[in-house]
Amino acid sequence: MKSKKVIKIVSIIAAVICVLLGGLAVIMIKYINYYTDTNTWATIVVDNGLQASEDGFISEEEYLKGDTICIGSATLEIEDITHEGETTLSVQSGDVYNSNGESVKTFVINYDKQAGLTIDDEYVRLYVSDNQYR
Repeated sequence: MKSKKVIKIVSIIAAVICVLLGGLAVIMIKYINYYTDTNTWATIVVDNGLQASEDGFISEEEYLKGDTICIGSATLEIEDITHEGETTLSVQSGDVYNSNGESVKTFVINYDKQAGLTIDDEYVRLYVSDNQYR
């Protein structure tokens, strides 16, 4: 009878420890995700591929997750930035088309790889020129 009681007590203690460790793991994962979201940023270049003498423009800014980029009538929101520089953007407003002429709602730009888009009947290039993770 005593051994059943001991087994029951040990089982309850083990279950409580497992629940506490599981809760701690969830808290740590949330903290790591929060830290990554607030300490990883990308330097994104937006240009139209023309030289300044040909009405060219270029913009190079640092962005965090949640920031927005306004290009013409389009507003793009930074959905995610990985520590490798892969940046996911979503179209919040405006009409954005890829190089095939298809409407785009979400797209990914990678470090040093250009994404060509058409916004307001004008071609623009976006790419990540740098990313930083603190």
